[in-house]
Amino acid sequence: MSHKNVLVVGANRGFGLSLVKAYARLSWNVTGSIRPKDRDHETIYDPKMTGANILEIDFLDEETIRKAAEQYGDKPLDILINVGGSPPQSANPWQSQSGPFMLERFHVMAVVGVPLGPLLVMKHFLPKLEMARKPKIMNISSNFGSISGGHALSLLFRQTILTFLFVPIENSFGTCMAYRTAEAALNQISMTLSREWKEEDRKSIVFCVEPGFLPTQLTTFDDDDDMETYIKDLMKIVDKVTSADSGALLDWTVTRIPF
Repeated sequence: MSHKNVLVVGANRGFGLSLVKAYARLSWNVTGSIRPKDRDHETIYDPKMTGANILEIDFLDEETIRKAAEQYGDKPLDILINVGGSPPQSANPWQSQSGPFMLERFHVMAVVGVPLGPLLVMKHFLPKLEMARKPKIMNISSNFGSISGGHALSLLFRQTILTFLFVPIENSFGTCMAYRTAEAALNQISMTLSREWKEEDRKSIVFCVEPGFLPTQLTTFDDDDDMETYIKDLMKIVDKVTSADSGALLDWTVTRIPF
């Protein structure tokens, strides 16, 4: 029996590490990425202990991404999960946004970070994905990237308990401009790729997911949602999505969040 392959970008902490552990327990062939500057950091031992193969990827350096794809080898990639990013820097108003800060958010969140970083990872690993039977790409995004205003009643299932929460899923209160703009860019990149890949008759499905508020370094370890339960839900999302979901921004119930 041949095992499937998964790559988790941003694997040495938070729910990136939790995903590595979860897929390893299912006997997947797991590859995780860390930033080159973290190669000697103590957090590198956690993904290594799972038996995962470790690659070095810096969202701000495309050459590291190209090399990582080369080192991955000539084998199928069933699932690519882009986790790496950075959180909103508190609820700062528009007056506090600067050019350098906005550019840094974009590099980490869209092109090279959350918008550009994931884009470049998808670009260089797409040949590996297309070798798989049903390749899927999950980009961890945020409902902060939703442009429309208002709130929505969110129906959540957690540990068989039915819970109704009045959750802000759209831009109803402003602030965090750099973070919102970068996440909106990632959502747009994913949608645009899905359209182009459909025209090119590619198999790869790409979608974004709102991960909830989890106890990680990015959220200063606050824990509105349970990590273990959420990781199981994330993996279920990957299993459930179809080509009809390609390009969408989804929550953990596979419900579409409006752009």
